[in-house]
Amino acid sequence: APGKIDYTKRPVLLIHGWSNDAKHIENNPDNEWGNLQKELEDKGYQVWRLQYSPANLNAMETGGVISDAIDKLLDYGYKDFNNGKIDIVAHSFGGIVIRGYTQNLAIDKNGNQILYKENIRKLILVSSPVGGSYFANIIDDISTIKVSNHPQCKELIEDEKLTGKSEATKDMQIGSEFTWNLNTFPFNNNIDYLTISGKELLNDATILIPTKRYCLSNTWETNDGVVALYNSNLIDKNIPSVLLDKFHSSIKIPLVGTEGIDLYSNTGKIVDLFLRDSLTPSTISSFINKNSGEYYYDPKSTDEVPSQLKSGG
Repeated sequence: APGKIDYTKRPVLLIHGWSNDAKHIENNPDNEWGNLQKELEDKGYQVWRLQYSPANLNAMETGGVISDAIDKLLDYGYKDFNNGKIDIVAHSFGGIVIRGYTQNLAIDKNGNQILYKENIRKLILVSSPVGGSYFANIIDDISTIKVSNHPQCKELIEDEKLTGKSEATKDMQIGSEFTWNLNTFPFNNNIDYLTISGKELLNDATILIPTKRYCLSNTWETNDGVVALYNSNLIDKNIPSVLLDKFHSSIKIPLVGTEGIDLYSNTGKIVDLFLRDSLTPSTISSFINKNSGEYYYDPKSTDEVPSQLKSGG
């Protein structure tokens, strides 16, 4: 049940990503989204956080859970707000789940299809593997890179409860049936989208754990240690893309756990600009460090395509 609701504030629903223990909430229930959430609250939004557990079910079933959560949120008194539509920020796996819902790919607990109810106004996908995650392929042991050959990486993955071979990681694989359907089923153009991707590797995010940093430091392409830029943007659908120099997640490694891209204050500031229809090259400039490779790119503009996107990510 909700606490005190201020109906003068615009509601924003935050949807977390995958983890075998739905990380953040158990150990720090009041600060799951860190400075991102604080930025939105400071800007006057009524922030809601969805906790779904277990967070390792397949994307279609999880889509049903999220559909029910949106219905309940609207029932709290928001049905007459903004024509019964809410704004959503979704991180990682949560992003492909909610996008699947908007494309009629969600199912209920009995396997029945759940049709999208036209109840989302704006959707921000943060480091979401819309084209799959190579990390999922690795931990599901369908990659040429074998975790068993890297004891330090195996330890890191187990310590962070990032072990694979779950329904969720199967759906996040590059080449999975779910990501195939996500990118072949009709795209829902009745929603205003933004993608925010990361480019910081674990090697750069922390000076500690030197024997393990390489495990999430793929130097072959622009990525955030888990998801490649190539697979987390939607510029082919004319959706604006933001790239930030941040690691994929606020995993509990010193110097990383304090502020991954899902807790980053600038992520919250950019989300605020987008929700207020104020995101432009000028307004975002103070939150983007071009010298570190960050960018804001709108495919509908005449701006030159960033080099990171030209090279395929």
